[in-house]
Amino acid sequence: MSDFDTIRQTLSRCETAELRRIWIEHDEVEWRPEAFSAIASILRDRGEPLPEQGGELGALLRDQRIQERREQKRSEIDRTRARATSPIAIWLGGVVALLGMAGLFFVANAVVPESQWPDISGNRVLEGVAWAVALGIYGLLWKLAAIVIWRFVAGNRNYERI
Repeated sequence: MSDFDTIRQTLSRCETAELRRIWIEHDEVEWRPEAFSAIASILRDRGEPLPEQGGELGALLRDQRIQERREQKRSEIDRTRARATSPIAIWLGGVVALLGMAGLFFVANAVVPESQWPDISGNRVLEGVAWAVALGIYGLLWKLAAIVIWRFVAGNRNYERI
């Protein structure tokens, strides 16, 4: 089976209105030249006259289709952002970060028992450093949880700029 026959067989499943739109738009970036030959053949077989290719109507239809795709992509991105930035997702990120901190404490306690930890009570500098490190780790875990939740909510899609 030749390329033309394969293309013709695939395009013959399309509705006549869709084939007419493709023919009028005549977008050679999206469609190969063989596709236009196949479309002409299919439209003739269906008894349809061949409309003018390209021109103002083709450009108008192409621009309209591009605008529809942009709007569809924007609405999909907006829905995904709304889900990922919902209060539940943010709260869930905090919970996961707290669980991560508890896990780190558990591992640290298993490696070095708490009885062997240095006593920093009363030393404001060391207490401040310890709090800063703990909050930094908590923030990193929260950010990591947010990224994981975003990937899960977004369905791991790769969005390109509009």
